[in-house]
Amino acid sequence: MCSTFKFLAAAAVLKRVDEKQEKLERFVPYDAKEILEYAPVTKEHLKDGGMTLGALCEAAIEQSDNTAGNLLLDAIGGPAGLTNFARDLGDRITRLDRKEPDLNSAIPGDERDTTTPGSMLGEMTRLLTGDVLSQLSRRQLEDWLQGNKTGAAMIRAGIPANWIISDKTGRGANGATNDIAIMHPPGRAPILLAIYSVGSTATADDRAAAIAEAAKIVAESL
Repeated sequence: MCSTFKFLAAAAVLKRVDEKQEKLERFVPYDAKEILEYAPVTKEHLKDGGMTLGALCEAAIEQSDNTAGNLLLDAIGGPAGLTNFARDLGDRITRLDRKEPDLNSAIPGDERDTTTPGSMLGEMTRLLTGDVLSQLSRRQLEDWLQGNKTGAAMIRAGIPANWIISDKTGRGANGATNDIAIMHPPGRAPILLAIYSVGSTATADDRAAAIAEAAKIVAESL
């Protein structure tokens, strides 16, 4: 999964908000020992002693901040909590076993921290177009995805400029390069797309370009 887990983690937080078990305004404290190597937003807010849960969701999705991702996991019961959320959505495959940065190992044959494109599409369908979340939470989740700053070279690069896209990327070891998106062509129903690639020895730029090309093929065929 790599960082695409952050989509599910934020959705699980919103589900708890809908159930009155959580508030996006809740302040989540953290300190320097929790700051990982890639943590551009949470590092900036160290001076504040923490961030609100909603701001952490935004940081995890829009900037893929790894410390924010881990703090979201803490709010939903850890990796097991995310796996249980997937099971509640009817997904029997997706699983999260570790936190950042270990979950990015992408070891061949290792099922830890994995999903399939079909499984993720099922979850995206229920979370972004179904009634699992309230209308307000669905809109918030898609707004965060639309604000993603890490996907310009992937699916976003392969679709027409007048399509509205909201996506979450993920990268890891062994060439893992992923992007999941909901796209809104003008005047048409939304299109969901999940692309997962692992094992390539191509450069990071070439892997991103391959995802963009796949997205272009999808866009031109629909």
